[in-house]
Amino acid sequence: MKKKILAAIGYVFLFLLAINVVVTVFVPEKSMEYLGYRSLLVLSDSMEPEIELNDLVVIISIDEENIEVGDIITFSVYIPELREEAFVTHYVAAIEENELGETIYKTHGAQAEPDVYDQWRDAEGNSIDITFEDIEGQYFFHVGFVGDIIVALRNPIFLAMIVITITMVGITINYIRNTRNDDDEDEEESENKLVDYDE
Repeated sequence: MKKKILAAIGYVFLFLLAINVVVTVFVPEKSMEYLGYRSLLVLSDSMEPEIELNDLVVIISIDEENIEVGDIITFSVYIPELREEAFVTHYVAAIEENELGETIYKTHGAQAEPDVYDQWRDAEGNSIDITFEDIEGQYFFHVGFVGDIIVALRNPIFLAMIVITITMVGITINYIRNTRNDDDEDEEESENKLVDYDE
């Protein structure tokens, strides 16, 4: 009975893992909607030493009324260096109201001076405010070194070396198994011959 329960738990875990992989790989923009969380790769050092370059950050959904100064949030904004919109994970430095009556969120990185806020602009260079519509989620936790592994796996030479290493290990294991099987068969034949001789 215990084995069946453990097997069932294992199948459920694999099923959930498969769903996570499918959503993350094929429809990452739906991760928050379907899973309630999303993982992102950190591409800058603006949050060091708290969050480092190439760390994997996991964010969760958050209600607007729960956002407070000091929270770490992830939001979508235009990045001039990338020439496109991308996610940024920064601290909420202040919560204010603009001239249109909208609640806006002033942000800054970990290394910013007090009362110095990020200055965000759109693709045309116009100054913009971060509103709740721009916020994807709240920082939950991060995992170090995962990004380094992902970056390394994107290198075709490194990937080829991994494939070659795995292949060589597989061939070696297979050779050892075959050698052991041959030795076992030789022992069985020797034993059979001894039996025949004794008879």
